[in-house]
Amino acid sequence: MSETWVDDTFTSNILDIPVDCSQSNIGRSFIVAFPSNKDKSKERNSLVISTSSQHDVNVEVREFTGDTLTGIVSSNTILSLKLSENSRCTGSGLQDCSVKISALGGEISVIGYSYLRSSVDNFLVFPVDSLGNDYAIASYTPTSAFSSEFTVTAVSTVTNVTVEFPELIREDRITKGLTADLNFILNAGQTYQVQSPLDLSASRVVSSAPVSVISGVTCAKVPGNVQACDYMVEQMPPVNTLGRFFSVSTYHGRPNSGLDIRIIATLDDTRITSDSVSTTIDAFEYYDFTSGTPDAFEFETSEPVLVVQYQRSYGSDNQGDPSMSIISPKEQFPVGSITFPVASSFVSSNYIDITVDTMYESGIQVDGVLLDSSTASHVTTAVSTIWGKEITEGVHTVSHVDPDIPFSVTTYGYDTIPKKAYGTLAGTFLRQSGCRQTTTSAHVTADTTDIFSTTATTELTTFETQTSIVTLDGSSPGASTTADINLYVWMMVLLAIFN
Repeated sequence: MSETWVDDTFTSNILDIPVDCSQSNIGRSFIVAFPSNKDKSKERNSLVISTSSQHDVNVEVREFTGDTLTGIVSSNTILSLKLSENSRCTGSGLQDCSVKISALGGEISVIGYSYLRSSVDNFLVFPVDSLGNDYAIASYTPTSAFSSEFTVTAVSTVTNVTVEFPELIREDRITKGLTADLNFILNAGQTYQVQSPLDLSASRVVSSAPVSVISGVTCAKVPGNVQACDYMVEQMPPVNTLGRFFSVSTYHGRPNSGLDIRIIATLDDTRITSDSVSTTIDAFEYYDFTSGTPDAFEFETSEPVLVVQYQRSYGSDNQGDPSMSIISPKEQFPVGSITFPVASSFVSSNYIDITVDTMYESGIQVDGVLLDSSTASHVTTAVSTIWGKEITEGVHTVSHVDPDIPFSVTTYGYDTIPKKAYGTLAGTFLRQSGCRQTTTSAHVTADTTDIFSTTATTELTTFETQTSIVTLDGSSPGASTTADINLYVWMMVLLAIFN
């Protein structure tokens, strides 16, 4: 059986059954649950929404408890919606704190913010079509009396969830009379928050259906002996969307803060290789790279990994405080353009860092204006250029003059009085293993499922069928092979016959 690629969809020439490979952060239906901020009685959670659509998009935000917010967003506006106290997750255990975001008439990008006067961070929200059922957790060691944490939220059906902890946490749980690992069941739209005084990084979340996983720490110092601590948060990408090739650099807006990244393995014998690093770690272990001076380098791994970068505490450079950002693997760099919002209500100094192949560094545009050494700073690695630029409030678009050139954009910012910081990807692809992207738009099917319904549905969506091949026993989901795809095709044939 021969196979072909048509646009951003894989098809079989015999059966012409599409396999959607275009998942990204752009979509029409989202679900989130904010992990607790450092003061769970005072934080405010907000959604900041933008669109690249040329016409107005109606947005509805519905909290699990029933509160509803609505608004309209267009290509040149930011829609900022403040959530109620019901969106605050508290403590460990089952929660009713999730929030569903729905767009009508177009696709949107959503960024979640949790903030206090002296604490803020944000995360890029992934649409339900881009979620999975196997995740690695990135966090950090919490400051005393605070917690490492993550939330797990079921999308549209009753979902069984297993959390496998690193050995140190397993031992701690056993001494407290708990099971070594954690198992629970979620109804549609329900959330479970996991909290620990120990670093939850390298925990693993495996579920029977797609879930949303958002991870962080209520307050942490980076590094642990430098004042002051701050809230950190990011949404975790599914394991089968991780990659192997990375470019990293010091944040241009904080050049004296050094470079801190964490590399989390999902498979045994994962080799990490760069000019300055050569080491091997096993599944759901992590390796920290730290440099006290401005730095930039390339590294690659033998197996897919999750990578996060931290801004440091105020005491390191007298600017800002900690935040946590996902670093996009080069395999998931978007092409074409990335549109994103910058809101002025959280911090006063805002920046973007843009990573692109050095061969194409001269083609990067911000809001239609080419970057050069007079308008932005830059550093280079062996093969990449990382541009850095301060940016103002509003909706911005980063693009390349050649729409087929991939690049990545991180947006971040900070305040010195009071000390706080945020950081997150401005946009990313979330292609599953074995897929490749050839267009800039994400195909998203309108979601008509009521995720807050108490009636469980057992009907598998196309996405659930695809992700069901991810292994749950610790073995590698790997890259999809022709055999994987053929298996999927014949499964679809059998379903068609018996239906």
